[in-house]
Amino acid sequence: FGYSTQYQRPVIDVIGSPMLNTILLNLLTMIVVFVISVPLGILTAVRKNGVFDKAVQVVTIIGYSIPSFIIALLAIFAFAVKIPIFPISGVRTAGFEGNSFQMALDTLWHMALPVIVMSISGIGGITRYVRAAMIDVLRMDYIKTARAKGLSQPAIIWKHALRNSVTPVVTVLGPIAAGVLTGGFVVENIFSIPGMGRYFVQSIQNLDYT
Repeated sequence: FGYSTQYQRPVIDVIGSPMLNTILLNLLTMIVVFVISVPLGILTAVRKNGVFDKAVQVVTIIGYSIPSFIIALLAIFAFAVKIPIFPISGVRTAGFEGNSFQMALDTLWHMALPVIVMSISGIGGITRYVRAAMIDVLRMDYIKTARAKGLSQPAIIWKHALRNSVTPVVTVLGPIAAGVLTGGFVVENIFSIPGMGRYFVQSIQNLDYT
């Protein structure tokens, strides 16, 4: 990877810890996104054109449209300044000492607000994908046959429709993951997280091309 002119060390030695922070941040974000968006997309498809569906559509469009740095600034103002629930920067409390479990909890506490910020746009996008795919699947003949046989609605959705509706979502995992990662660059800088995004921006500012 070359030699860093800023840190006077091989690049491979510099990016080890930041890479782990970035992977952890994005992994937690993807877990939150899919745990929330897949059930939400299914529920909106089942209740198509209802009040719940329309409300979710409005919220997801807003969340998907607002840039991550604006959401981050609003989140910091609301949950770190006005209501100081989460820390405002870093991945660990300065001078914190404890066992491995306590250290992990402290890291998750610092990661919570950045993960929430990064999850908002992801949830909006995936929810709409799942909703559209589920609506298409529910129109299929085999779903009508299952209903004619007397299967319950939950059985039709979870055992038959979900399997085929998730397939289109898998095809967009790559672009979505890339979007979360690039969004993470901005969020990492705002929350002063020592990850690859922050190091990437610093390397540009310091002309550290390698």
